[in-house]
Amino acid sequence: MARTLVAMNEVGLLGRFLPEWEHIVNRWQHVMYHTYTVDVHSIFLVEEVRRLWKGDFEKELPAQTQLVRDEGDLLPLILGCLMHDIGKGLGGDHSPKGAVLARTCLARLGADPELIDTVEFLVQQHLVMSHIAQRRDLSDPRLVLDFAKMVGSRSRLRLLYLLTVVDIRASSKKAWTEWKGSLLQELFEKTSELLETGPTTRARDRAVRATRRDAAPGGRGRAAQRRRGRCCDRGVLRPDSAALFHLAHADTDRAPRARRDGAPPGAFIYARIREMRGDFTEFILYTRDVHGLYSYVTGVLTAHLMNILGANVYTTRDGMALEVYRVARLPATRRCASSRGRSS
Repeated sequence: MARTLVAMNEVGLLGRFLPEWEHIVNRWQHVMYHTYTVDVHSIFLVEEVRRLWKGDFEKELPAQTQLVRDEGDLLPLILGCLMHDIGKGLGGDHSPKGAVLARTCLARLGADPELIDTVEFLVQQHLVMSHIAQRRDLSDPRLVLDFAKMVGSRSRLRLLYLLTVVDIRASSKKAWTEWKGSLLQELFEKTSELLETGPTTRARDRAVRATRRDAAPGGRGRAAQRRRGRCCDRGVLRPDSAALFHLAHADTDRAPRARRDGAPPGAFIYARIREMRGDFTEFILYTRDVHGLYSYVTGVLTAHLMNILGANVYTTRDGMALEVYRVARLPATRRCASSRGRSS
């Protein structure tokens, strides 16, 4: 299919057949990670879908490969891939402009109304999932709930997820990383579960109580109860979160204390690190909350040439701060450049 589209594009037939396509031919993208022109990039998305379905990425992307194969009708996804950037070059946000063009184009071709609605949705929202996964706090249940309401159904979620994956992978060789993949997978799984079960206040309260109960396995003493009582609801809604991992192992009465000169009585720092899949490390910090703590910590990490991939920050009810940073070391070339810059 991609070879056919490339041939049609090269001789100008694709732009004649789809007038909405013609203005993106040979249009360059001055955007980070984008290596190809808009038209070539869009056709590459279709090729990525075909290669997923064929099994070329089965070891690297097993879940996505299975999703593509389980999808009964790939036409909405293929058309969404082909038209996702069709609004570029028209000024302003290209997503809503592209959605209007996609609807006009498919209506002229006599497409089924349901297909038109689905493709319009994919073009309109094709950047949303990536933005949420990489820039927002996925441990926030309200965030996932709002995203689930926007998507509306599990079928649309699957299509949007696959479109987001192939969009990143088709941008350039450096655009896709295991870290981005893990964030997208986490958002997809949480939203899919929510769309399947449906959110209720009672279920949410039960989840909070159960997580607090399990926060310290075997711990029923006063220290364990204090730990569970201190944690805010937002911090305990993720049973697998680094925050909960910390609460399960850190008793403030016995935690190692790193006292510093001038620190007030009772002040301490408790820190843990965890090596994670995807070539990154979690740095977990638990200490008294002070003004500017987040900027201090990020400054120190950056000074030690750490690339901060993301962070979750929690404040307990009794004035403690629990901060979880996901970091990776900068590549050797960038470390050398940074060192030279500091020494000069």
